[in-house]
This record gives sequence, structure tokens and C-alpha cells, in this order.
Amino acid sequence: MKEKRISLNADKRKILAEQFEKFFENKPSKSRIALEKNKNLYNTTVDKVHKLAVKTVRGHQPQEDIDTVKKVNSKYGRSGGETSSDKCFNFVWTTEEINDKGLAQPIDKQLTVNFCLWGDAVNYSQGDFALAYFRDELRAKGFDPDYKIRWKNERRNPKFYEQENKIREYLGFNRPNNNYQSNYNPYEDWKKKYSIDIIGQENSCYQRRFKINEELYNTFNTFNAIQSKICQAHEQHLDYVQGKMSKVRLALQSYKYFDQAKELANELGMQLDNKIVEGDVYSTALSIYNPKTLANLLKDNDEIDNSKELLIKAFKQGKLKQAVVN
Repeated sequence: MKEKRISLNADKRKILAEQFEKFFENKPSKSRIALEKNKNLYNTTVDKVHKLAVKTVRGHQPQEDIDTVKKVNSKYGRSGGETSSDKCFNFVWTTEEINDKGLAQPIDKQLTVNFCLWGDAVNYSQGDFALAYFRDELRAKGFDPDYKIRWKNERRNPKFYEQENKIREYLGFNRPNNNYQSNYNPYEDWKKKYSIDIIGQENSCYQRRFKINEELYNTFNTFNAIQSKICQAHEQHLDYVQGKMSKVRLALQSYKYFDQAKELANELGMQLDNKIVEGDVYSTALSIYNPKTLANLLKDNDEIDNSKELLIKAFKQGKLKQAVVN
């Protein structure tokens, strides 16, 4: 007997699209490799760079000066000076450049090193680094870490702010109260690990300049580049997946039968989940010929003996599913 071809409907196409998207998400594409590579590079670099930042700051503001200001502050309040813990630091390297007249003149080259989790990487806005760094974890928890890129031109879209608020809360930025359901708090962990005591107000890094040499400038500049590359790889990976999926969705809309989608998956070296063809799992149209459904209908039931009533009851209980075949 010739095997009947399984037709596709909107539900099945949606499930197939999700499987294809997962395939491209996890595929070792150039963008995904770049994202993982730069994350690993950041992980092996950040502690070393932080130690250099601490050493530099302490060279300008010794710990004994910090302790002195704290003591005076405890006695006289803010009029006696102020200390705080910060994660953002502005460094300057003074070098020389030749001007139009052929004369050497001093010039200050500045850069900012930001250890804040929700801080801005060079050429990127606040939050971009955290979304890129925690992307896989956020996706696994059901969040959309791509919302800023996906809806960058639609900031009035409610989904934009919905995702932003949920993600910030999950990462520890916007915790509504102390009774939050989880003790997991990357923001606080990051803050405790990478804050440095300084004289002055917190979040005023652009008002403080710490002198450094060329070697430190290059080291800090390389660190900033790693952060930016993580954000860049995030953008590129989303573009990669969306580019592939735009073609796949068009193809799925044109496919009438499951075996056409299966052939595409085979050509891509992708394993489709067989549950897509199981009517009792994914379908919605009525069919009493599904084995599990039919078996339930054939069981004796003293309360209902009318076959039509049995059918209606089974449908209301969600036992009847679709098995669309040609």
C-alpha cells in the first residue's frame, strides 16, 4: 500500500521553522565561532586588565588616602571628602604628534575602561555587552536577548520594553524587592568583583583622568576591542540566522507536504524531530483514527454510551488531535 503523504498546515510549518532556526542557531557558523572565541578571550583577560586598572588607580590614589578620606568623611560628612566604588575609569596617555608645521606637539589620547556589566562597550550602547555575553543563557531561560537589534527601529513596540525589563530583572539590575525568587544576581557579583574604591563620586569616570604610559594604553585599548567584538559578533550572528530563516520560511510556505521539508533538512544535514508527523502531539483537526485517541474511545464507559457523546467528551478533554494526511 502506498504511504500517504503528510500535509503541512500553519501549526506544522511553525514547528518546522522553530526546528530550522534552532539548527542555524547552534551551527558553528563564523559569527557563532567569533562570539564564543571573543567571550573566551574576555574571560581570560578581564581579571588581568582589572588588576592593571587597580594598580594604576592606586598609583594616583593610594589606599592610605582612601582610608583617610573615609575617616574624615565619617566625622564631617561629605564636606570632609567623599569616596565611592566605581567600575568605570578614564585613562590618558600623553604622547607627541607632528603638526602641520612639522613641529612636535603634546597630545592626550584618552580611553575609558568599563567593567560594568550593563555598561557601554566602545561604539555600542548600554546593555549591548551584557545581552551579547549572556545571550545563550538568556535564550535558554526563555528571554529574547536580541530585542535591541531586532526592534532597534521600533522602540515603541511594547515587546522591546517588556524584554528589556524582564532581562534586567533576571540579571539583577531591576529587582522589585528583596524577596526575588532567585539568589542568582550577575549584576551584584560583577559589581563586587570589579569595583575599585576611589576618591570622588561613583559614575563620574569621565571627570577623573588617570595618567598611563603607552604600554598600558595599548593593553586597555585591546581589552575594549574585545568587548566591542563580542557585541559585533552578536549582531552578525543574528543577521546570519535571520538571513537563513527568511529563505526557509518562504520555502515552508511553498511546501505542501512534510516530505518536502524533510528533503530540505536532509540536504542541510539536519535531523528533524519526528514528532512533527505524530498527529497526537502536534495536530488540532479532528481524527478518531489516531491509535491513542481511538483506544480511549473504545474503552467501556458506564456514564456515556453514545458514540457521539464519547467523541465530544474526548475532544473537550484535549484527547483528540489532528492527523492531516493527503
